[in-house]
Amino acid sequence: MKHIFKIILLVLCTQVAKSQEAFGIVRENFYSTYYDSLIMEDIQVFDSATIRLGVLDAANGSISDLGPNRYSRGINITGATIDPYSQKYIISSGGDMLSFSLVDGSLLNVAPINGSIVNSYFQNYRFNTSDSTIYGLLPVNFYSTYYDTFLMQDIEVLDSFHIRFAKINPLNGQYTVIGNSSYNTVYTLAGNSIDPHQMVYYFSQVDTLTGIDIYTGDVFSNTKIQLPPNTIFENFTYSCADTAIYGLARENFFSLVYDSIAELYLQRFDSAVIKLAKIDPSNGVVTIISPSGLGFFATLNGSCFIDPNTLTYYFSSGSNLVGVSLSTGLITSSTASEPKK
Repeated sequence: MKHIFKIILLVLCTQVAKSQEAFGIVRENFYSTYYDSLIMEDIQVFDSATIRLGVLDAANGSISDLGPNRYSRGINITGATIDPYSQKYIISSGGDMLSFSLVDGSLLNVAPINGSIVNSYFQNYRFNTSDSTIYGLLPVNFYSTYYDTFLMQDIEVLDSFHIRFAKINPLNGQYTVIGNSSYNTVYTLAGNSIDPHQMVYYFSQVDTLTGIDIYTGDVFSNTKIQLPPNTIFENFTYSCADTAIYGLARENFFSLVYDSIAELYLQRFDSAVIKLAKIDPSNGVVTIISPSGLGFFATLNGSCFIDPNTLTYYFSSGSNLVGVSLSTGLITSSTASEPKK
């Protein structure tokens, strides 16, 4: 069996935080093995998985279960957040919103996500400590149908989509669309952030940082991210300690290789270097803080948080939790995250 720990958030601006402690989902996968006579070797096959809420001590990388509960549920990677006032960890599972207790890890509530718009999905959400509300993006898909003469049945095809801004009640899963604005754009899983002072929600469009006015749903700002070529700003989160947005600047390196079959040169990814950085959302200027590469890759979406007590940015590399100083950009800790068995 294999354990996977998904680190989500932790320290919110008005929360009395436990220093260097993060909450997340521990997913335990179960496999069976069978002998394949054709290739004459054992093959491992995924059977099932369970999830449970865990807490990670960033100082030593140890993960402890919050209670004995295990649940046979899947989890989405499109959002998760913490309500520090009601002490709940909230994450999506398929079309449902799950609420876990931060005290004992029990699953307190399962609510089907629902609202007024069909073919929509509530994603990239975050809890706002200023008004105790969860805000996020609502991608809306539009389909057309045509009759396939080969299959002899109707086929549904995605024509287009747009994004709305919304808030959600995790108790009943009901989302409410905010304003009349829609955004004909894409969004990435590179992170999202709320500035609770200006009441602005930020998300990434790969090369653009977009801010949405939480009150009206209108675009507050839309700035090109100022970075060198082949560099992406991702894994960003708001720091309540100094009201700045920090993230990772990932520079990708490529080489050209000649494909003799296609008879042309193709670009091949070789490596990448990541550094701690911060962004000015008013003009998109990214300031690199780390003097050199951190030596790790980073997983996306929810795998970063800031400890305001130690002014440390933490991100997950998958197997390690890495702490980086906000002031120097240097690694302050790197611990292997492994659940207790």
